[in-house]
Amino acid sequence: MASSTKKVGATPAMVSFDV
Repeated sequence: MASSTKKVGATPAMVSFDV
């Protein structure tokens, strides 16, 4: 899910978490 969220970039929080 993290990878998918990163690609989608739905929310900065998720992206930051993934990174």
